[in-house]
Amino acid sequence: MSDARTFLLDALQRASLGIQVTNEELLGTIPDPSSLDKIEKQAWRKLSHWADDGDIRARDPAYRDMQEKQIAAALADLQALEAGYSPQEVGWGEHTASHISYRGRLLFLAAAALAIYLVSRLF
Repeated sequence: MSDARTFLLDALQRASLGIQVTNEELLGTIPDPSSLDKIEKQAWRKLSHWADDGDIRARDPAYRDMQEKQIAAALADLQALEAGYSPQEVGWGEHTASHISYRGRLLFLAAAALAIYLVSRLF
């Protein structure tokens, strides 16, 4: 695991617990987020917004809920990479319970096409 990913995982966990994460901390640890891979860069960006928007979260419960969901999703994505999912699988959402995998969608479409074909042969 890279030092950047270790930091991002820790910062996301702290943010999910309501512990302050600052942009100074983000830039001090990862001064060039463009050097990160796509998923890490997304996590860094979500943390940066989190660090900037504490006052908005305090005033707007809907915004707070949206940011909490974003932090949770970024944390799940990085944890999935650590668990061995490929970046492509994480991008597809195959590491989350609420997402239907690409293969699952193809299987469903094939079964539906077969069912339509069989029904059309009967009539």
